[in-house]
Amino acid sequence: MRINSYWKIILLSTLLLFSFIDVLLNFSSLILLGEKVPATFWGVLAGSFFTLLGLFFSNKHDFEMKKVEQDYVLKKEIYLKAAESISIKMNLLGQMADINFPQEKLSESLNGTGLAMGNVSLIAGKDTYKALQYFNVEYTATFLRVAAKRFPLVSKVRQRDFAMEQAKDQGMERSQLLRFQRDQILSGRIDEQQLKTIESMFKYAGDQHDKLLSEHSSLNRELATETFDFIRECYSEIQKLSKCITPLIASFRSELNIPFDVEFHERVTSEMFSKASQDLEDFIRSVSPLIKKV
Repeated sequence: MRINSYWKIILLSTLLLFSFIDVLLNFSSLILLGEKVPATFWGVLAGSFFTLLGLFFSNKHDFEMKKVEQDYVLKKEIYLKAAESISIKMNLLGQMADINFPQEKLSESLNGTGLAMGNVSLIAGKDTYKALQYFNVEYTATFLRVAAKRFPLVSKVRQRDFAMEQAKDQGMERSQLLRFQRDQILSGRIDEQQLKTIESMFKYAGDQHDKLLSEHSSLNRELATETFDFIRECYSEIQKLSKCITPLIASFRSELNIPFDVEFHERVTSEMFSKASQDLEDFIRSVSPLIKKV
């Protein structure tokens, strides 16, 4: 391969040498030809040359501007999807405060958010990339803390619901025993021993029914108090995490050349959370007496 490259170089050098010799031999003829060509021709030729040169630079400029515009549109699209994913993730933390919200739907809510956030890493500048990674780390930590506190409550919800299902089963068993006792009495086929057995089973089912209903009510009251505390914790976690969003949004807008008043944004966000916190406490105070009566 290297020998072939050497021969190509030698051949090219030989062709250039012969071309140069040919130009020297015909140089005098070119001078004589130039004297016979009108001056207007050279003016037109020069004008055409500069026109082509201008078109070249103009096209190059247009190409560069078009590339910048395409990059801007792509970056804008990616950042908009990333902002939407951030909103979905924050809403998910709010949904986790609802202990009756199915776990499967929580997982479904995150579908696609990872891809949208990952695309940002491909085009982001240093400040944007740093803000993005900081948000991702903080969000993961927040999600794990909230999930760890939510799990015991979800388990207690299942225990409460199971108690209610068992109470319904005991209630149905009592109804079946009553119907059986009635049918046996009407038919005259029941004796005293059977009657005592049915009454004993009926009493046991009734005791179990009342016990399960009492357990259900007790779990319900516990859940109400613990859920209110959990909602407060979720709200506090969301408020703290929201401080990581401002630098990220500011970086997005900076790369898109969109003005962004960080101080104004932080002030409005703080006021919003303050009001929402007060509304939450007012709601809890208003429903707490009702929960205690259950």
